[in-house]
Amino acid sequence: MPGSVKSFETDELPEEILNNSFEVCILVLTYNHEKFITRALRSILSQNFELPTCLLIIDDCSPDDTSSRIKSVLREEKIPKNFQVFNIRHISNQFQRGRNFSREVFNAINSKFFALCDGDDAWSDPEKIQIQYSFLNSADGVKFSACGHDSIVVDDEGKVISENKLPESMRRDFDSMSLKRCQCFCLTNTLFFRGDVEFPENLGAVPNGDNIIWSTLGF
Repeated sequence: MPGSVKSFETDELPEEILNNSFEVCILVLTYNHEKFITRALRSILSQNFELPTCLLIIDDCSPDDTSSRIKSVLREEKIPKNFQVFNIRHISNQFQRGRNFSREVFNAINSKFFALCDGDDAWSDPEKIQIQYSFLNSADGVKFSACGHDSIVVDDEGKVISENKLPESMRRDFDSMSLKRCQCFCLTNTLFFRGDVEFPENLGAVPNGDNIIWSTLGF
């Protein structure tokens, strides 16, 4: 039996999502990613993971063909039976209004873990989620709030530009103080973290929004 797919046009999170609970929630934020979104979604739907999973796709009112590409993938690809897919297209662009939708999602959705994959990223390993889930649930992983990994940089055609995006000096563990002070370098598109974290939503003009994630996870 295939999983479910539901689509919405709204600037808010539908109650149907808020009233559910998941083992893992995968958040895909996308804007003008028509060249990449098909590959991103296929890489997620091909994950070998069997526990209850939410795939939340949020298109921030893209003026290009992103929305129709998303619908095509969800119509043509096999949806894993453990997946509940929620496809949201914003009525108006929320980023231009200074709204950080990702932190709202983290705080509002009841999920044991979260994973991130922007619309212009993709996962190359079908075991990615299972590996990270198993680690954070292990005896060694219980003391960690999150885990991530290196990534490969490619161009629009998929040609490899660099085999490593993460500097060698950053391929290591970070303690809580390093995270709090943002004395770390992590790749957001590889992040897998615990859901029992309350992220601040209104911080004014913070230059780098990712720093909010690292610092909060440090606490």
